[in-house]
Amino acid sequence: MISIHLERHEPTQNRLRFYNIAVTRTLFDGWALVREWGWIGQPGTVRET
Repeated sequence: MISIHLERHEPTQNRLRFYNIAVTRTLFDGWALVREWGWIGQPGTVRET
């Protein structure tokens, strides 16, 4: 699995966010792009393509 993790820290503007992007194999030998984003310290929104 290949993964990239990014964070945005701007406390004066209340922007404490994270972004994750991962490329992984699926159960049936395909590929999937998994994206997750949200507030740092909270569960994020996850989308798989």
